[in-house]
Amino acid sequence: MHVWRSDDGGRTFRVAQRFDPGAVRHVHFVQDDPYDGSIWLGTGDRDAESRLQVSRDGGRTWQDRGSDRQDFRAVGLAFREDAVYWGTDAGIDADGYGNRLLRLARDASQPEELTRVPGPVHGITALADGGLLASTGVEGGRNE
Repeated sequence: MHVWRSDDGGRTFRVAQRFDPGAVRHVHFVQDDPYDGSIWLGTGDRDAESRLQVSRDGGRTWQDRGSDRQDFRAVGLAFREDAVYWGTDAGIDADGYGNRLLRLARDASQPEELTRVPGPVHGITALADGGLLASTGVEGGRNE
């Protein structure tokens, strides 16, 4: 599994991140942080496959911000100057894990749970007025 990067407007690409076979099921997102220029990516789906990573050098190196549990199974992030927000995407395969909205302060090592939600979070965004908007879905799991 690879994440690819182009430095010439899409004419050529190189591997920016490589995951060993079986390490992740798939990449859920790659997003640019508008506050500090870092690049974030998220993977899933089982506990061992779920992780959030950040690159502060344009995708040359990556560091885990969290991994190996459903708390780090996200399909997107919302950015604020002081924190990063996401909702968990624990679906029918998550053995009853209760989905939640999380906040990771920029200087923190672990996320803070804000609230539980009734299903997987499939979208989240930061609004211009300072608010956040998140959407949930229904997949028929015990955790909904």
